[in-house]
Amino acid sequence: MKPGQTLAVLASPDFGQAQADARRAQSDFALAEKNLNRLRSCMRPAFLAQGNDHCGSRTMRVPKPSLPVPRARSGSTAAAANRSTRTSRLASPIEGIVVERNINPGQELRPDLQLANSPAMFVITDSVRLGVQLDATESQLASLKRGQKVQLRSSAWPRKLRGSVEAISDFVDPASARSKCAVGHQRPR
Repeated sequence: MKPGQTLAVLASPDFGQAQADARRAQSDFALAEKNLNRLRSCMRPAFLAQGNDHCGSRTMRVPKPSLPVPRARSGSTAAAANRSTRTSRLASPIEGIVVERNINPGQELRPDLQLANSPAMFVITDSVRLGVQLDATESQLASLKRGQKVQLRSSAWPRKLRGSVEAISDFVDPASARSKCAVGHQRPR
């Protein structure tokens, strides 16, 4: 997964309405600017002295532009949206691997259904830096020091991993007689 790559395409009637409002406001704003420029040209003394009357009261009305509100509603996602539909894409902010997806195709997402403890829609892990947690026995603890370089082997990973001890727990679990150790591994890019 690269930064900016699409994770999901979201359909939203509200998003489509915000886009339509923004386009309408841009059109109203362009018309208001055109009318304002015409009014300015009508106010020139030489123009008025010639007796021109195409600046009559019907054309002197300048609509109030309403551009900032719809732009704020449509937000920065408008740049990433498909302008012909009411969809927007959710892009990955970082490089990594999607390790968890908590939404499904066709699922309805609504703010009133989201709880404070709801899981994230996607979990992306940076595969360059990996962490390993080990359980070390009391006898192994004596040989482990923070910052020490270590080599790890696992049946789940075909090659040796090299890393360094980043943390060692301050206590030994009385039930297992083991202590937690964190080892960090930095994969070369």
